Formats: sequence, C-alpha cells, structure tokens
Amino acid sequence: MITKRMLRLVAVGACVLGLVGLAGQKKQVERPFTGSIQLEAHFIYELDVDGEWVLVGAENSGWGTASHIGLFAAVGHMIVDESGMYLWGTMTAANDDVLMWEAFDPITTYIIDGTGRFAHATGTGSWVYDEMVYGPFDPDTGTQIAHSTGHFEGTLTY
Repeated sequence: MITKRMLRLVAVGACVLGLVGLAGQKKQVERPFTGSIQLEAHFIYELDVDGEWVLVGAENSGWGTASHIGLFAAVGHMIVDESGMYLWGTMTAANDDVLMWEAFDPITTYIIDGTGRFAHATGTGSWVYDEMVYGPFDPDTGTQIAHSTGHFEGTLTY
C-alpha cells in the first residue's frame, strides 16, 4: 500500500529532479557569428520535357573555420523544383557538436538547431561566395562539380 510518506518522497524527488534539469539549462545569448568555408559541390541536372538540362539538386561537402565552432566539417544538400530552392545541412565541430541550418536561397542561412553546446541554437547569416570554379558538365551523368570559397557573417544564439 502506498503511504503518504512514500508519496511525499516521490513528490520531493520529482521536484529535485526538475530543479536539476532547470539548473542544467543555460541562458541563450546572441553572439556575432563569422567564418569562412571551402566547398565542393556536385550539381545534379535532369532533362525536362523540352530536352533541356535543368538543375534539380546538389550535394556539398567541405570544411571551414568559424567563431564559436572553430574548425568544422560542412555537409549540405539542395533541392530545386518549380516551387523554388531548399537547402539544408550541418556544420560539425572537432568535438562533434553540430549546428543545423536551412536556407531558401543561396545567400541567407538560418541556424535552426544543434547538438552539444549548440542544442536549441538559432541564428541567421549571409554568405558571400568569393570564388566559384565550375568543372565541365557531364551529359552522360547529368552532373557538374564546382569548387567554391566563401565567407559568412551573422548572429548565433546558443
């Protein structure tokens, strides 16, 4: 049979666990966020109904350095269709903390979440592509590789 004493112990334990959980949450602070990146992009094209090659997506990978994250590995994905462009990806720090981002154009990026010290991170930033060098288009595979360098600046809240 459950006694009042046992119920009190359970209630006190639940309160203590709740306070420990709250104490573990840190206050989110907005910070300037800047960095540079080098990417290799694999653009994917398909033939449309008129026989023209149309960009439908890309897979990107590379590395960079940024404030608050240090040296990072970058992975990105892009889908292009009649409704527009959608990009998403990750920036993974040397200690495996991750920033997750999305964009609806190749210029403005939104930080939407993260792991480790970046859990629940938010932010926004603007990209500038300093250089983009396109390799030849391969009509047999519908692909093209490009190498780019760029930098970004914005804010990061974590």
